Amino acid sequence: MKKLLIAAAVAALCATGANAADMVARTYTKAPVAVPMYNWSGLYIGGDFGGEWTRMGVANVDPAPGPLRYDVRRNDFSGGAHIGYQRQWGQFVLGIEGAYLASAKSASLGVTPSVLIFFPGGTGTGSLQTRDIWSVGGRGGWAFDNWLPYVTGGYASGRVDFSANDGVNFETGSVNRDGGYIGAGLGWAPWRNGVIVGVEYRHYEFNDKTTLTTITPPPGELIKINSKADTVMGRVSYKFGPMFGAW
Repeated sequence: MKKLLIAAAVAALCATGANAADMVARTYTKAPVAVPMYNWSGLYIGGDFGGEWTRMGVANVDPAPGPLRYDVRRNDFSGGAHIGYQRQWGQFVLGIEGAYLASAKSASLGVTPSVLIFFPGGTGTGSLQTRDIWSVGGRGGWAFDNWLPYVTGGYASGRVDFSANDGVNFETGSVNRDGGYIGAGLGWAPWRNGVIVGVEYRHYEFNDKTTLTTITPPPGELIKINSKADTVMGRVSYKFGPMFGAW
């Protein structure tokens, strides 16, 4: 009888030890809590700053003096702002964005035949400047948690200013041209909250447009202006809306 009691006690101790070891093993092998996927849905607003590479041209419309054209390039820093809204379905993100980009530097045409740049009669200097660009378009991307590569494209409108002078007279002209843009970018939410940083490339193409310049004494001359631009912008935005889960 004594031997049976001892055997039962040993068996109970072994079972208790096995259960304790199993509980310890479960405690240390428990799966980590999954971090929910970042949600890119919401309204966002922000600023842009980077480089702009512009190609501009001005040509005469009246063929009488003969064809004449000036082409210039301008590289400069530019800045602006953007506002947009996007929604996320699974990993697919689709949205719309409006933006404004401002430039300050002009490109010199060099010494021109005259203040009326297409009619010989003296010498003068001239310049072209892409003053600002407005745009609105769509964007679509594929989210990898808090990273979002995307493509973008849409409508753009840009203003180019022209000026020339010969030391006595001053000639000016300005046109607003319609066009479009295409591009691609990458967004990142480093702190997994509303702050988003990123980089974006765009190529802008604008239609040629004719304008009558202003000069004293009148009349001015008809000129045709065209331009295209490439930009690489760093972006900082703040998104309003949910950070995680579906919305």
